[in-house]
Amino acid sequence: MTNKNTDNPLDRPLAALSVEDQASFKIEAKKFQDIMFSRTMDFGFELIKHFVTINAAGVAGATAIASASAKKAELAVPYFFAGMIVAICVMILVYINGIQITSGMMKKYQAILYRGAPVGTFKFSIMMWACIWITWVCGGISIILFIVGAAMLIWTT
Repeated sequence: MTNKNTDNPLDRPLAALSVEDQASFKIEAKKFQDIMFSRTMDFGFELIKHFVTINAAGVAGATAIASASAKKAELAVPYFFAGMIVAICVMILVYINGIQITSGMMKKYQAILYRGAPVGTFKFSIMMWACIWITWVCGGISIILFIVGAAMLIWTT
């Protein structure tokens, strides 16, 4: 059986580090968690709020144009509406992911502090990255639906 390489500080438990490094890790990891949660929520809601607003404006514009002059403009409304629905779903995903990621990082932080897990375990899991990726893909779908709706509106009027 071979011994693990402990030359890398990330492979060591927190207790194996100096008192100063332990204190620094505790402070910085807590700051990281607080900032990550705050920024994730702020960024997510701000971005998605704009997705919803843009698609809602598209629904209103397409409906107004369709009722005033071009009935073919009605074809664009479902794309704007779908984009708005997807954006609202993304807003919910951002909230759920923010809570999940913060909770997961808190568990890893506690494992390092209280159960002797290596310091290197304080990183995003594959599931966290997958949730982030899914959220971005859904946000992209919302924008694509807006672009398709806008293109249909332009081509039909």
